[in-house]
Amino acid sequence: PDPIDMLLGFSNYDGGHKMGRHLGQQGFRHIAYSGHTTDRGAERVTGLQAGLAEFGADISLVYPMEGTRQI
Repeated sequence: PDPIDMLLGFSNYDGGHKMGRHLGQQGFRHIAYSGHTTDRGAERVTGLQAGLAEFGADISLVYPMEGTRQI
């Protein structure tokens, strides 16, 4: 509500999608994801899956890291 200077926001879905496309373009097909999988993390995983799917790839292993965020 009252930032010191400026704010920055980004789309977790778009970030995940770009990761998936990049990995897919590099030829990777079996991807492991370690990170948050709820809230914004779920959006990131969904985007990653969508980006990988464009290249016939998928997430082979998901290792949730809930509760590790420092606030």
